[in-house]
Amino acid sequence: MKDLSDQEQSVRDFSDILRGAAAVFGGFLSRTGTRLAFLFVAGNLYGAAALGELAFFLAVVETLAAVAVFGLKKSLFGFVDHDKRDPARTAAIVKNALVFSCGLALLFAIVLAGFAWPFLDLPGSPAYLRFFSFIIPLIVLTDILLTATRITRVMRYLVYARSVAEPIALLLFALLFFFTDLQAEGLLLSYAGSIFVAFTVALYGYGSLLSFQGLVRAKISIRDIRRIARVSLPTTLADIGSLLIRRIDVFFLWHFTSEEVVGIYYAVQSIATNIQKTRQLFSPVLAPVIAQSMARRSMEAAANRLRLVSRWILTLQLAQLILLSLFAAPLLGLVGPGMEAGAVALMIILAGEVFEGTFGLLDLPIVFRRPSINTYLVSAGLLLMAVLCYILVPLYGLEGAALSLTSVFIFINGARLYILKRVFGFSGLERAYLKPAAAAVVTAVMLFFAVGFPVFRSGFGLAAVFMLTIFSYAGLLMLLGISQQDRDLYRMMRGRKKDR
Repeated sequence: MKDLSDQEQSVRDFSDILRGAAAVFGGFLSRTGTRLAFLFVAGNLYGAAALGELAFFLAVVETLAAVAVFGLKKSLFGFVDHDKRDPARTAAIVKNALVFSCGLALLFAIVLAGFAWPFLDLPGSPAYLRFFSFIIPLIVLTDILLTATRITRVMRYLVYARSVAEPIALLLFALLFFFTDLQAEGLLLSYAGSIFVAFTVALYGYGSLLSFQGLVRAKISIRDIRRIARVSLPTTLADIGSLLIRRIDVFFLWHFTSEEVVGIYYAVQSIATNIQKTRQLFSPVLAPVIAQSMARRSMEAAANRLRLVSRWILTLQLAQLILLSLFAAPLLGLVGPGMEAGAVALMIILAGEVFEGTFGLLDLPIVFRRPSINTYLVSAGLLLMAVLCYILVPLYGLEGAALSLTSVFIFINGARLYILKRVFGFSGLERAYLKPAAAAVVTAVMLFFAVGFPVFRSGFGLAAVFMLTIFSYAGLLMLLGISQQDRDLYRMMRGRKKDR
């Protein structure tokens, strides 16, 4: 294969990023709608306490699964790039990653089933909790297989599994189990069933894009497993810390408040996830793109791609922030009785998610070149989160947990921007970020005054406010002007299409 020029490589990378984002966007819409429907069903049929138990269970199980994945959702691409994308070698890397991660997951499941559940103070029968412990290896197997499919820069199976099959299965199983004798364990059974459905899609996707024959023929190598463990360890510690930052507030709420409060907080987090998922429109394909840019020793190219994608994410997230803040109480009210109590906490978390979404992807150069820095940074963030939760949750409950999370997001990303400038020599900030920020502020001020009029308080009025938000924000962005970088990229991509 002939080497591409810098311009050709740039166009190819952004084409892949946008194509991947477009593929993930359909799944994003599907997941958002299905997730809200699940919250409505779970909140109204099962109640806030059952949602709280589910949230606590997920905090335990998904944290252990993240430990077992061992950072391979990011670091796997570095191994494949290093090995020049040879199919047989890629299969060997994937197989050894599966052996290592699934072995860890099985160990965690056995320990959790045999010894740990009685100490975690989760209501319910120890027998069914032991059974659910073995979801952990299934989660890990699904994650590694879906990560392997992304080596090809094809996103559709990740979308099918995580954004279509899994949430739809969760909703349908929740409806089904409510009308059976298994209602008490219905939400946990629904979660287990949805993971199994996602696993079947991951299996099919891997077989379609790569080769199960190559996977079976590949040899298990202790040397490769050691290398995977050694290289992935810093990324693993950072990923575990990042996950715990998002989970530790649930543990504190569980200890200091009630199951109902944890259930409300779960609903808040689930709605806020919509902003978080905007970043994930781009991250699945951006990780291999940045890995390959850095493998070509092109730090400037990697920086340009990261800044541009971060600005796109900021632009999308600010529109969501305005809309979700405006409809926070009505949305939570739909989930179930008493859920409106989480409206303030939701708005606080939404602000933090915008900060994390905009600058979170800037950790990729650190992950690929200096992963130990990320480990120290996330560890400091986790310590800060624990201290803030210990102080604020007993005092302010839901709002205390939300303030803790948002404060840590600001701390970590502020430190990340400083590190990128000092260590890698490029800034994660640019003036172009001011345009969407200015458009969002003006739109928010307009809406603040608009909703004061009685005409906007009816169902029709709320729909009018929704449309006004979209058109005002988009119109202001156009008025402020499309950036020169976007124009140049559009022109290059158009030229590429004509050449074809």
